[in-house]
Amino acid sequence: KILLHIDAAQKVKRLRLTNCINISGSGLASLRHSISIEQIDLSLVEAHRSPILDSVPPLSCDKVVPILESIISHERNSLKHLQFPHVWRRKEPVDPRFFGSLQRYNEMMENRGPIHCLKCNRNIYSLCMELFVEDDFFGIQDDTCDVCTKNYCHRCSADDNHFSSVCLCRTCERVYCSKCSTMVECGNDCDKMYCELSCLPQNICASPHCSRTFCNSCRSDDACRTCGKSWCVNCNDCMECDWCKIRCCAECSEKDGVNGVHSCDDCENLKVLCDRCRVEVCESSNCKSCAKIIQPVLLKENKKLQDEIKSLKDENKELKDENKEMRRNMDLARMFLR
Repeated sequence: KILLHIDAAQKVKRLRLTNCINISGSGLASLRHSISIEQIDLSLVEAHRSPILDSVPPLSCDKVVPILESIISHERNSLKHLQFPHVWRRKEPVDPRFFGSLQRYNEMMENRGPIHCLKCNRNIYSLCMELFVEDDFFGIQDDTCDVCTKNYCHRCSADDNHFSSVCLCRTCERVYCSKCSTMVECGNDCDKMYCELSCLPQNICASPHCSRTFCNSCRSDDACRTCGKSWCVNCNDCMECDWCKIRCCAECSEKDGVNGVHSCDDCENLKVLCDRCRVEVCESSNCKSCAKIIQPVLLKENKKLQDEIKSLKDENKELKDENKEMRRNMDLARMFLR
């Protein structure tokens, strides 16, 4: 009703549906055939926030896509940037209506002719939406800044660092130019970029001599399974078992009761193994270093078996005593019946 009241099709240039998580999209009908709208943000979240919502929003392709296509099909439209909901871009399989709207948007942008990078003046041919479904950029304009909607090519670097002039933040899934948002790189050199605001990962390298931060995907890959600590690629203090692939840091590997991961420098085939795997595979090995590594493990296993045997013996004695008591009671019962 608000859009209809203000004559949105003729007056609104930018529309952001921030926190409008309960709308279906039918109210956007007043934007049909708009020639003034330049930017539409359907992500439902504010900038520098993850677009992944707790529940699936009711925003419907059935209702929104026809409205977008009525704008795209108008020859004099001003549209230059669209931001779609995360659930639309990551739905499997992709909704064919949504995919079709991306294709028609690309055709519209291509028909406008070449657009020049504001930094180097090169022609930009990739202003269109990414159509490769498996790509992280799918459904995103990777050369257009979400804030200023200015266009830069990826060959141009920012003035104060080696990063591209436009980068995709992997948390909020928006593209920013270097003037609108400072970007930082994952400390584990995985090439992922993040806004230097709330999108910045808070996973700090566990080394006391390092202050690097890195992304959640790198943390889950490299974390010690015992203490949960993570290290950057330069300070990595974890080793991974060649057999079962569990990871354990040097500190935890020396603790009692921990299935630590150790390296054997004297063994050709059994280099890096956790204690349990080394016990299983080194029976046929004559390596003294391996035997030294697993000696504490074998002693613990032996003690555990001895404790289990003692417990079984105690349980057996208790059962025998109960059996004797039952027999005594039965004899007394027979005497009473006589």
